[in-house]
Amino acid sequence: MSTTYTKKNVADLTRAEWLEERRTGIGGSDAAAVLGLNPWRSPLAVYMDKTAGRGDVAEDDMPEALWWGTEQESLVAKRFSQLTGEKVINDQNMYRSAEYPWALANIDRRVVGKHVGLECKTTEVYNKTDFDDDEIPPTYYWQCQHYMAVLGWQSWYLAVKVGNGKAFHIFMISRDEAAIARLMAAEKELWRRIQAHEPPLPTGSEADCELVRELTGTARAADDEPMDLRAMDDDLTMLAMLKRQSKDTDTKIKAIEQRVKLAMGDMPRAESTSYTINYRNQEKSSLDSKRLLAEHPEMDAYKKTTSYRVLTIKENKKNG
Repeated sequence: MSTTYTKKNVADLTRAEWLEERRTGIGGSDAAAVLGLNPWRSPLAVYMDKTAGRGDVAEDDMPEALWWGTEQESLVAKRFSQLTGEKVINDQNMYRSAEYPWALANIDRRVVGKHVGLECKTTEVYNKTDFDDDEIPPTYYWQCQHYMAVLGWQSWYLAVKVGNGKAFHIFMISRDEAAIARLMAAEKELWRRIQAHEPPLPTGSEADCELVRELTGTARAADDEPMDLRAMDDDLTMLAMLKRQSKDTDTKIKAIEQRVKLAMGDMPRAESTSYTINYRNQEKSSLDSKRLLAEHPEMDAYKKTTSYRVLTIKENKKNG
């Protein structure tokens, strides 16, 4: 088998040095995000990670889930070996593809004597993925395809521990040339943008909502001269059209819901050929802050003010 990569041992790097090395390319954990298939990260988030280190997490600041996931890799690998008979070793190298020089791979384990890797994952029981029916989350699938693209290998094991040992799943993912071509094309374009400092457009995801808020910050003091956004006239026209369509759709949805409610009357539950409908009583408690402050004005000291920006768009009146 011909070598399709170069490698660098990163075992002795500090976490800060390792993170700096990761910013020299696109890794497997970025793959699904580059394609817009990661619900928690987007192409814009990957761009910010690589250009500004926004996603860097110091070892002492790791979220609990990330810390436990890293610590339990060895347990997942051990259980995988027990169940399959395959011997695996920890791999301390960072691989770089010869064909796709931006593509990096930090793999969890490699199978001894074979050109096969192992990706170790831990997830919670509330993960809605149907692992029993061979469903693989896109983030896992594309990460493995990315690794196969970098190393040139034909297959990759995926081992997933669910909850506190509630279930353990093993998958063999085969190399998919069409998938790799799609992924590498998307990564190549994003890497071009990273090098040119041309951020990709936001996707409308919740992850990008938070990122855009962070990037735009606080509005400057009022200015009599508005910014010229004529270059975005097409976008603004499309936005106005989509909002009108959304409003019309919302109205139709509400009309059908109202018809269902009228048909049910005081019945709490109903069934149709294809649906079960619940229309039950619910209670919601909330604090009457206005009354609380009126009767206990000293509580005003506990009020918390949050600053945020609101985007409003109004079509200009046509002259004449």
